[in-house]
Amino acid sequence: MSEDLIRGDGDWSDRREHPRFDTRVQCSLRDAADPSLSAVMMRNLSLGGCFVLTPDPLPESSAVLLHLTLPELERTVILAGLVAWQKLGGDGVGMGIRFTTVDPTDLELLRLYLAELAKEADLDA
Repeated sequence: MSEDLIRGDGDWSDRREHPRFDTRVQCSLRDAADPSLSAVMMRNLSLGGCFVLTPDPLPESSAVLLHLTLPELERTVILAGLVAWQKLGGDGVGMGIRFTTVDPTDLELLRLYLAELAKEADLDA
């Protein structure tokens, strides 16, 4: 059983329905063309997606699985998604990933982690 997280298409920067939080967490990424896990750094995260730094961004619409270990919870969640966009030049080369399905248990853990990031963001403001 999974929860569908997709709502609409288009320019995500103008239409994000979930707040994004800065984070610097290493995670593992797997794509359909290469079953091995690659280490990437997650730069921001929301319930709807994330941005990961990688020197070799995948093409848009590529299906991916992210394995994210939540440091405070000592648990790993698996997030299925699609590459929504790429950043190819300058600092921060990587790709935006839109989550498509997340197991309900993993979704609840992700919500808890994001709540912690929101508290930290309020403390830093």
